[in-house]
Amino acid sequence: MTGSLFRSYVAGLDAMGLRAPVRAAVSARVQALMDTPPTHREWLGGNELAEIFRAVVGQRGIEGIRQLGYEATRLSTLQHLRPMIQATAALHGNTPDVLFSHLDALCKPFFRGLRFEYAAEGPRTGTLTMRSTYPMGVVQFAAWEGALRHIFEELKVKSGVLEPARVAPDGHSGTMRVRW
Repeated sequence: MTGSLFRSYVAGLDAMGLRAPVRAAVSARVQALMDTPPTHREWLGGNELAEIFRAVVGQRGIEGIRQLGYEATRLSTLQHLRPMIQATAALHGNTPDVLFSHLDALCKPFFRGLRFEYAAEGPRTGTLTMRSTYPMGVVQFAAWEGALRHIFEELKVKSGVLEPARVAPDGHSGTMRVRW
């Protein structure tokens, strides 16, 4: 993971008022990274986020992870994604299915090893499958569920719902039903 991603999650902890309790629950190595964050381009190869996620689950449950994903995205990646979201909506349509269909292209500049596939099931429903080259669990998918709520918000859709991901046994994919 990049230092930039780590920083965004620490900013999310700050927004949720969880930095201190999470810091107290993680290893000395992760505490040091929280105190002196890595540079934006630095690569972290360990399970730093897994430790943070475990601590957040201990404090706020799985819904806390969704909120953390939402806050981390709001405070970082969204500022870079917003112009791309607006351009995609202007060119192809201002609806969630358009953005979910283009999510793979929208996210490609920011994330490695992830693919998104959207299949419409009706005019306001579909399934979003996220594939990963590395295994992810329910907790990691929950962070994405929180981050992806921004699609509805950017389009001013108040009725948008992302159901919890059904994670494949190998952890390399998860499927979320979406509706609005």
